[in-house]
Amino acid sequence: MGEHDLKHQLMSLIPYVVNFVVFFSFIIYKVKKPLVLYFQKRADDIKASIDSSENKFSDASSKLQSLQQKLTNSANECQNIMNEAAKEVITYKEGAKVEAANKIERMKRDMLDSFETEKLQLISQYDYQLLNLVFNKSKDLIKGSEKDKMKVSKNMLELLQ
Repeated sequence: MGEHDLKHQLMSLIPYVVNFVVFFSFIIYKVKKPLVLYFQKRADDIKASIDSSENKFSDASSKLQSLQQKLTNSANECQNIMNEAAKEVITYKEGAKVEAANKIERMKRDMLDSFETEKLQLISQYDYQLLNLVFNKSKDLIKGSEKDKMKVSKNMLELLQ
């Protein structure tokens, strides 16, 4: 009874299996074309996305290199500017020292000239005062005796020569 029942049960399953195979074959037949188109479109989209990403990556890579080059150049330029500034500071210091030395020298000359001028003025004033004093004394002596008048006149003439 076991073997016959098993055959009978298997035979009764055949229409179901055939029905199942036909149904899935039909579904696969109907869905295959849209499914293939969907996957093809999806593959094309992914390929386009990958191509776009590669282009963006290469653009970004070139921009990165450009920016790194600019950064390197700007570092070099910054160093050049610092060197130039250091040179200008040294030049300015040297110029300031020379200018200060020249200014001090001019001030010394001006001071000496001023002292010399004041000295000459003072000598001139003292000479004038001395001459005035001598004349006043001479006047007083001239008013005195005849002998003193001659002596004073003679001495004044000698002084004037």
